[in-house]
Amino acid sequence: RNVGGNHIVSTQGRYRPTPRWTFGLRDRLVLTTDADRDTDDGTGTDLDNGDQQTLRNSINGNIRYGVSPRMSFSTNVGYSLAEREHRDLVDSSQISGGMQGSYVVGAGDTLGFGGTARRQELKGGDTSTFRATSTAYYGFYLSWDHRFSPLMGISASGGPTWVISKREGGDPSHLDTDDFANVRLFSEFGNGSAEISYSRSSSDLARTSTAYFIDSVNASANWSASRRLVFGLNGGWNQRVAVIKFKQFSLQFQETVTQWHAAATVSYQIRRELRGNFTLDYHRQDQESSKPSDRFRATLRFNYNARTFRF
Repeated sequence: RNVGGNHIVSTQGRYRPTPRWTFGLRDRLVLTTDADRDTDDGTGTDLDNGDQQTLRNSINGNIRYGVSPRMSFSTNVGYSLAEREHRDLVDSSQISGGMQGSYVVGAGDTLGFGGTARRQELKGGDTSTFRATSTAYYGFYLSWDHRFSPLMGISASGGPTWVISKREGGDPSHLDTDDFANVRLFSEFGNGSAEISYSRSSSDLARTSTAYFIDSVNASANWSASRRLVFGLNGGWNQRVAVIKFKQFSLQFQETVTQWHAAATVSYQIRRELRGNFTLDYHRQDQESSKPSDRFRATLRFNYNARTFRF
């Protein structure tokens, strides 16, 4: 059993001095407390290490410039930090940046492109055996959006990412490659909407001579029975294939994990600032090296939004 708590403070702002220029800034601070864990196997096996706190902070800034009604560019930079109280755990920091652009080709088509770069540092605590790791990511993507009508459209995107990682202790750097592609079909109708998407991603890890291939399909729909009452359905399937290569023996092994999930949600606006949500979901996992597992879960959640001021 794991009892924990999250305290979240976030703020964001946007400033538009001219019709072409837009500046934005967002900061999010999260304090997480994980209480003692009880394995439920008797007091002799309880993990009584006291509360463990993790502090995470992320700050992001962005600038957008509209060249013309058809073309726009934007750039962003961000920094995030995670510090864990326990000396056996791993701290992390990351700095990232990117540039995106879009061009409206015609009445229903928009082309986009972008590039990203980020650097992540991982460092173990005083008593941790983890060796510090530095990882750099460089990637770009292309995207396309087409509108069959104002209420129906399709979008697609994809691109490669190069990953350069290095561990302390004299290990040489390793270059890994990641690729992704996805397509999404969406539609609005009456008081509802629906969408279905497919994505494919792959990773080739030079350090471990392992490759991963992930395919996933997701579908969702929602319908507003009234101004207050909303029904939702979603489901999906994904498959992860790991290929472990032994080049010196010209051998390779393959491990496949397949997952299915389905959920139904009822949302009701109790008051203007209070909304309740009830969800039933099912999850199943099949893995070649273990027995299938099933999980059923019911969740009741209330969201309260107090509007203090507006300007």
